[in-house]
Amino acid sequence: MSAPVAELRGVSLALGATPVLEDVSLRIEANDYLAILGPNGGGKTTLLKLLLGLHTPDRGQVQVLGDSPRRARGRVGYVPQHVRFDLEFPIRVQDVVLMGRLGRRSGARIRAGDRDAAHAALERVEMQELAARPIGALSGGQLQRVLIARALSQQPELLLLDEPTASLDERIGRSVWELFEELSQEMAVVVVSHDIGAISRYVHGVACLNRRLHAHPSKELTSDILEATYGCPVDLLAHGHPHRVLTEHGEP
Repeated sequence: MSAPVAELRGVSLALGATPVLEDVSLRIEANDYLAILGPNGGGKTTLLKLLLGLHTPDRGQVQVLGDSPRRARGRVGYVPQHVRFDLEFPIRVQDVVLMGRLGRRSGARIRAGDRDAAHAALERVEMQELAARPIGALSGGQLQRVLIARALSQQPELLLLDEPTASLDERIGRSVWELFEELSQEMAVVVVSHDIGAISRYVHGVACLNRRLHAHPSKELTSDILEATYGCPVDLLAHGHPHRVLTEHGEP
């Protein structure tokens, strides 16, 4: 078996006096397209920050691309849920995307190859026609696509997205899920969401997280697993793909 792109083994973490993750184990393989579902406050963003090396677990181990998360950070693209911009600042779309290139290497000098990568990333998200537009002139959905392009300009091996469709309309949201499926042929893609309805037929696997990670060995998310995750009865959801990315671990 080849080495995973990322792996968490028995990870627990508390922020202050509040337990956020408990005994979480997860294995992400090359070209996976994984959706992590769970309620707000369930630990989804914290899990991504562990993969980025922004948090250190209290117990357990985290490895990314065969290295520590901090050392691998330049090879990981990240789209956060909330980004604060001064919309009056005179910066263009293409300049925001170019910022992603700085995470790949040291030094702030922009090179020709950086501009090529930024242009290609804007094309992937269908925003190349707005490259010269001021960032403050964008809609929320357009800005979200620019942030995805910024992460893609880094040419990552692992792409992490925190609620990436929250600002997108239904039509654009569906196209973005399709884009992520396409990207998974080049890199591992992990998308977190609190919305069960965000799962599409393109996702290869699903994990349910609410402080603990709940595995489901069948092709369906059973009502028991969803109730354990969301803390209340929910409708059954089928998505038609086997879920091979979860390691064995106990449930509460």
